[in-house]
Amino acid sequence: MMQAKDLNKFFNYLLLACICSASWFHLSPKMKTNPAQAKHFNLKININTATLAQWDLLPGIGIATAQRIIQYRIKIQRFQQIKQLNHVPGIGSKKIKKITMFLYCL
Repeated sequence: MMQAKDLNKFFNYLLLACICSASWFHLSPKMKTNPAQAKHFNLKININTATLAQWDLLPGIGIATAQRIIQYRIKIQRFQQIKQLNHVPGIGSKKIKKITMFLYCL
């Protein structure tokens, strides 16, 4: 069982990892709203390991939606297929069609 100081250390490392990944996956705002440009860069994320910053890069996905996706992923432990994103509040079939080209599921 983790002690409080170990848990605090874990969350500090997790926060650092999120900050680092945000800088690695930074794209211009134009890139986020234009799927054709993002496709040119072969942006592909694994829905079972994607960070908040990675989700935020996708067209139509903001921080709030990204948080709901990650919360749902934690709840179900892992996605078996991309269409399970339909169960996340705020994501419908139109949004899934829009972002599917950027996703894969392992």
